Amino acid sequence: MENTDSQLEKIKNKHDFEIMLQSSYRHMIDRMHRDMIAYQIEANDHLESFDAKSRILVEETEKNRAAK
Repeated sequence: MENTDSQLEKIKNKHDFEIMLQSSYRHMIDRMHRDMIAYQIEANDHLESFDAKSRILVEETEKNRAAK
């Protein structure tokens, strides 16, 4: 009986450890997902800014050509 209790305790400990590990992995994956979304939003902001500045450059270049 003592051996069975010991084995049961080991199994419970291993199970608890695996649950904790799974929770840690879920937290890391959730955090990476949130970071990826934030980076995509930031990248889109930079792309929009670049596009706007490129349009301004084209407009100003055309103005300078027209002025000459």
